Amino acid sequence: MLRLPTWYDEMYSMVMGNTPINGATAHVASALTRLSNRFNHPLPLVSERSTPYLDDRSSLRAYFSYFTAANCLKLLHPLDELLREGFFEKRRELSVLDIGCGPGTALIGLHTWLDETVDALPWLELVRYRGLDPSAEALSFALGVHSFTKHLRGRPRFEFTTDQGRLATVELRPASFDLIVMGNVLNELDASTVDRLPRFLDEILANAGRVLVIEPALRETSRAMLGFRDRMIGKGWAVTAPCFRQGTCPALESPRDWCHHDQRWERPSWLERLDHALGNAKLSLKYNYVILGRLKERDTEQDSCDFRVVSAPFHEKGRVRMFLCSEGGRRLFLLNRRDSTPANADFNRLGRYDAVHIEGAEHRKNDIRITKETVVRKLGG
Repeated sequence: MLRLPTWYDEMYSMVMGNTPINGATAHVASALTRLSNRFNHPLPLVSERSTPYLDDRSSLRAYFSYFTAANCLKLLHPLDELLREGFFEKRRELSVLDIGCGPGTALIGLHTWLDETVDALPWLELVRYRGLDPSAEALSFALGVHSFTKHLRGRPRFEFTTDQGRLATVELRPASFDLIVMGNVLNELDASTVDRLPRFLDEILANAGRVLVIEPALRETSRAMLGFRDRMIGKGWAVTAPCFRQGTCPALESPRDWCHHDQRWERPSWLERLDHALGNAKLSLKYNYVILGRLKERDTEQDSCDFRVVSAPFHEKGRVRMFLCSEGGRRLFLLNRRDSTPANADFNRLGRYDAVHIEGAEHRKNDIRITKETVVRKLGG
């Protein structure tokens, strides 16, 4: 289960000017309601020159008190996927560009992930982290986050720089970033900027680099991100996670469908109080993500027996069903409990977005049946 790092409360207090995290409710409730309404009913940007909403101090403090805590943990699973594919292998230095850095949400997420993973990366010595955002106020919070986290022990050294500006105006050196992170950014860009993104990303991404896009799990924002995924594939990019499929996304075939991740987390007591003030219940973390790389740098010999779980498991009397996606598309798999064997036992342990290898299933007209002889092996632990 996901949980915030042990140092989160102390970091929050320092960045917020020695305001204890347990006292957040009274200070931010009204601004948090405005932000929540804005995010749940997204509107297109009025202009690339519009004033960043995080330049409003009350909005920024509300955002940092609520959304940062949940959103920072959304990086952990995608970073695990990058580790599984060998992206971090033997890297002594890692250059990161955080587009839409805000108050340092992704920076906190990376440090949180390193808390649990640094032993698996003994060669990583330096992270060069660059935050880009149009809000000077938000970047001042990100600098505060860095001032705290740079003193944490047992991790690579961080160099942190910021750029106040937008994608349309920023100047970045070609092929200079190993990892580009875009967290909750795509849904706030106007159409012309999104159209320029593939070329922009290609210019600044280093060889064998990756682009990580994370978006809210709302249907509209998720479908927009999947459309961006398909557009990138059409321009010669490849998906390295969560999809094994390199064709267009099957979730876009019906206007009612979308694809998202859902993870349990340990909700802090202070965030529970904020939830109560908002009328929310953030009992799990829902989001949509995709990791992209250049096609020539992806393993082109993907195993046709590898699948990704793209629904919650449906546990019914006598059977379990779930939708899996692969190069062949999105299909319904089922296991009748009477057919359960040690060979297919992993099927009962699968959850949304898990990767799985399946051999010897029975392909039928409307579904694929896991038989007693089917071999099911969960990938990545």
